[in-house]
Amino acid sequence: ANGNGYHGLGGHGTNFQIRDSVSNNNEQGGFVIKGINSIIDNCVGDGNGVGAYANGIRTNSANTISNCTLTNSTHDGIAIHNVVTDLAHASIVENNTIIGSGSNGIWSPKGDFHIIRNNTVADVKSGIRLAGVDDAIVENNTINNASIAGIRLHTRETGGFRNSLINNTVTNSPVGIDIGASDTLVFGNRVSGSIEVTSGSGNRGDNNVADSTLNFSDGGLTKADM
Repeated sequence: ANGNGYHGLGGHGTNFQIRDSVSNNNEQGGFVIKGINSIIDNCVGDGNGVGAYANGIRTNSANTISNCTLTNSTHDGIAIHNVVTDLAHASIVENNTIIGSGSNGIWSPKGDFHIIRNNTVADVKSGIRLAGVDDAIVENNTINNASIAGIRLHTRETGGFRNSLINNTVTNSPVGIDIGASDTLVFGNRVSGSIEVTSGSGNRGDNNVADSTLNFSDGGLTKADM
């Protein structure tokens, strides 16, 4: 699906799959899931978006996005949200490669229980950005050359609690991990730049590697050599 005035490929409802597909240069994004319990797997998208929801992939609740390659998306590589309420629950985003998004590699503005793991993200503003998300697991992701921060985690309205950042690698970014949330577990991450806590409480960590920290306590911290 190439060059459409709307999105390239998508679906509503439940339990559908989009596999092994290509979607390039579509105005409202490459792939869109507006239902639940569905899968996008092994898909490719390039240059998607000039409109309000111009993402490589946009997904709602309880869907799986895996093994996709998304390049040069106008806004976000993968956006996890409901366009009406922003709220999305329990989606899995894994084993994707995202390069050159105009904003975030992976973005969720509100929700809970997402699993974001084993993704590679490069040449974006923020690699993984969660705002108002609770109880998410962000693990084993590799992020390079994020101009703002590798991982950004912030409150929004009532959300932003009990997230886990585990064994992620961030290189060539001024801030490796930026936390403005509460009760975050930060364990085993290896980042160039800093680990910063700008707001919130109860954030804790161990065995992280970073150039520096701000308002963050880690008994096992070592200095980065990356």
